[in-house]
Amino acid sequence: MDISYIKENYARMRDEELILLSKEDGRDLSSEAITALYQEFVKRKLDTSTISAMRIQKIEEHQKGMENAANEEVLKFEAKLFDHAFEGIMNEKTDEEIAAGLIKLGLTDQEAILLLLCLDQRATEIEKHFTSVMLKGLGIGLLGILITAISYSSSVTGSTYIFAWGAIGSGLLVFFSSLKRKDKYANILIMLKERKEKN
Repeated sequence: MDISYIKENYARMRDEELILLSKEDGRDLSSEAITALYQEFVKRKLDTSTISAMRIQKIEEHQKGMENAANEEVLKFEAKLFDHAFEGIMNEKTDEEIAAGLIKLGLTDQEAILLLLCLDQRATEIEKHFTSVMLKGLGIGLLGILITAISYSSSVTGSTYIFAWGAIGSGLLVFFSSLKRKDKYANILIMLKERKEKN
C-alpha cells in the first residue's frame, strides 16, 4: 500500500482512533506504517511509548529474519560441500582431487582437509536420519494396513469399509525413498572405511 495514503489516513483519524489502532492492530502493521503512525503521534504530542516498543520489536524481528536467512545459506553451502565430497568418494576420486574441488567451491586448503576428516561423522548422521525417517514411514504404512484390516473384518459382508490408502501409500513411499538414501550413505561409509584401511 502507498505510504502517502497511509499518512493521509492517519491524519484524518481522531486521537482516540489512533491510540486504539496502536493498541489493537499495532503488531500487524508494517514497519513503514508504524513509522508513519509514530510520526503522527509525535505531531499530536501523544504518548509514543507503545509505538516505540512496536518499532523495536519490528527491528528485532527483521534482524532475526536476516539471521535465519544467513543461517539457511550457510547450511545450504555446507550441504553442497559435503555432497561434493560424497560424490567424489562414490566416484573413487582421491582425497587430493576432492580437496581441489572443495577449494574451487570456496574453502581454504585447511578447511578442505578438515571437511574430509568429518566425512565419516557426517555420513553416519545422515544414515541415522534416513533410518529414523524410514521407520516412521513404515509405521504410518503399517498403521494404514491395520486400520484397513480392522475396518474390513468388522464390516458386514458386502458392506463398505475403510481402506486407508493414503496412509499406506504415503508411508510406503517415505519408507522406500528413505531406504534408498540410507543405503547410499551406508555404502559411502563402507567406502570410507576401505579407503582408511588402504592408507
